[in-house]
Amino acid sequence: RNTMGVSSSASIADLDSNESLNRLVGDERIEEDAPFWDALLSFFFTAPEKRGDARVLEEATRNLCRRMVHNNPATGNFTALIKLFLTRVSHLTSDESKQQDNVYTWKVYNAIFLIRSLVKFFTENLSEDQVSLQFSAPISVDHTTKVAADRQGEDATSTNQGRSVLVNGEATPPFDRTSESMLLSSHRRDSDVVGAASSQPVNRTALSPLLENFLDCLVTGLCDIPVLPFTYGIKVEIINTLLVFLSRQLWSYVSRDISLVMRHVLSVNSRQAAAVVRILLVSFIHHDVAPPHDLRMAEAGIFSSISSAASSLWSYIVGSKPASVTERKETPLADQSLLLFLVLTNHHTHQEGLMVNPYRLSMRNFADLRGQVNQQESDVSFVLQLDQLYFALCRDLKQDQAILLLYMLLHENTNMAAFIFSRSDIENLVLPILRLLYSAEQRNSHLVYMALIVLLMFSQDDNFNKSIHEIRLQSVPWYSERQLFQVTLGDILVLVLIRTIQHNIATVRDKYLHTNCLAALANMSASFRQLHQYVAQRLVDLFQLLAKRHRKMAEMMRQATEHPDSGQDYAADLPIVDEVMRMVLEIINSCLTHSLHHNPNLVYALLRQRELFDAFRTHPTFQDVVQNIETVVFYFNSKLDQSTSHSVSGVQQIILEASRSWPRDRLKRFPELKFKYVEEEQPEEFFVPYVWSLIYHCSGLYWDPLQVVLFSLHREE
Repeated sequence: RNTMGVSSSASIADLDSNESLNRLVGDERIEEDAPFWDALLSFFFTAPEKRGDARVLEEATRNLCRRMVHNNPATGNFTALIKLFLTRVSHLTSDESKQQDNVYTWKVYNAIFLIRSLVKFFTENLSEDQVSLQFSAPISVDHTTKVAADRQGEDATSTNQGRSVLVNGEATPPFDRTSESMLLSSHRRDSDVVGAASSQPVNRTALSPLLENFLDCLVTGLCDIPVLPFTYGIKVEIINTLLVFLSRQLWSYVSRDISLVMRHVLSVNSRQAAAVVRILLVSFIHHDVAPPHDLRMAEAGIFSSISSAASSLWSYIVGSKPASVTERKETPLADQSLLLFLVLTNHHTHQEGLMVNPYRLSMRNFADLRGQVNQQESDVSFVLQLDQLYFALCRDLKQDQAILLLYMLLHENTNMAAFIFSRSDIENLVLPILRLLYSAEQRNSHLVYMALIVLLMFSQDDNFNKSIHEIRLQSVPWYSERQLFQVTLGDILVLVLIRTIQHNIATVRDKYLHTNCLAALANMSASFRQLHQYVAQRLVDLFQLLAKRHRKMAEMMRQATEHPDSGQDYAADLPIVDEVMRMVLEIINSCLTHSLHHNPNLVYALLRQRELFDAFRTHPTFQDVVQNIETVVFYFNSKLDQSTSHSVSGVQQIILEASRSWPRDRLKRFPELKFKYVEEEQPEEFFVPYVWSLIYHCSGLYWDPLQVVLFSLHREE
């Protein structure tokens, strides 16, 4: 009947007085073989899966965690719990019968949850060497006193080696690496904890052996414990514990900082790294639904052994029923696996000295199980069914994590990129991305950037640029501005990119955003085929919008010259508009040069608005490209003058017939428009904060927003 000593009428206030928890964190040493441990782990609860719930639990157990920090160096109770977990996981990975033993797995799950909760507090409130100390207990008093004295002398002679760094374009205070514990005590919410721990032994260069063994055990358990109804929760908590250990990055202003824990995790050999990357991707692919906790326990008869009053520790804490399947994350293992994958593969992405990121190398070199390999067999890290990974990406592209995964695979793994570009159902991948961009104003800027970069990478493939105009769509219900039937995937892609540019010009005015949109359109322009009439008109309308803005800015610049105190630098803004206009003209020209006879609707749209280009005929920035467009307009206009039919259908028929005899050598040739995405030299500066912001918002784990400095947060959180 043990539920950590919590009765059915218990509330959150009872946790501080809980007998079992108080003994665990108290000043009495508990022997490793004591019956206490089995009793301690005989509780059943559903761990919180929302940040708000996790915060409530952390606040309720904060005093208990403080006492553990204070007493564990003498009692070693935390390290005893760690050793107990190591033993049980060893049995779990080597004995299949244990994997089917619900009581055994239930207690392993409880152990890892308790450890994760304590480690979470340690990581947020202690320096890294002090966390390592908690894994080295018990510590002798004489040794503690000696090292404390050494530490005082060390701190007295240390110098500030920090430097200002840029965060969101602003200088921030230096990060003092020589006095990390002092920084923590002034920065963390629990300075009393750090003060109490500051006299404890310090080793700044290595983790304790037990902590290293524990991290290795987590990695082993992640790979070797199968996903079964009774082990599912253990796998999720292993991942959560690794995320908590690695979350020290949140407290650093510098994206390229590597903690001792991260350094140890990166020290695995290539085979281990391949096993980790593969299991994380397989979990993402399989998307296994979490088994209901209450049903799982009831099937094993645990309710009858501990009584129905012990149905859920969490229900007692928050005063509610256990979370139902509909209230919980349906697929936490897949969700957390993808988050851990992104962390492991985006830190330390470039080789420095002898240190490489083995997880990123493994992600770069896996191949198709069916033998479609572009590399030497010895270079393949592991094999995977790429079609299943493709379907999983199509399934989840509504979320940032999947878009980021797709980007990484396209950019890093040539086998996966080739597989994606060979698909005849590429619309299943492209349409979700276009739908995200269509509602860009409701999305975060990182997601919009990643979606555009992915489309730019798609547009670098000539076969993709041709195939998108061969894939017909019956309808596009989410495109609300106009009902579209029997359009091609290429039509929708061009439409959404144009719309994104127009929205950016009107509101955000982000040069990076419209540069990527225009680059993708430019790459595709030579392959435009049978553009829909509405699409062709929107392309010309885009130039009209830019021309209107150009005239307005030119007039404002003239007025600013007459009134120099206006404060607006139009002279700097106008060249940017010129650049965008030039690119749009080159996109139109590229289509006319390479596939005019395939795009009568574009010719029709140009004829309708032929006066639009007159003002730029002699403009030095545009005149060479405008000359080509006017050559096309003059040729087809002369054909219309020879006809008596001026109906829309009649004009379109004349254009169609005249395009067959169009002399293709009449236009001036320009260099083919080809743009290629190139990743920044230090990609961690973008991707590390982005990945950790996803973990902060999507993992269900809670971190104090006032303490997060890696990326910006709305303080109302």
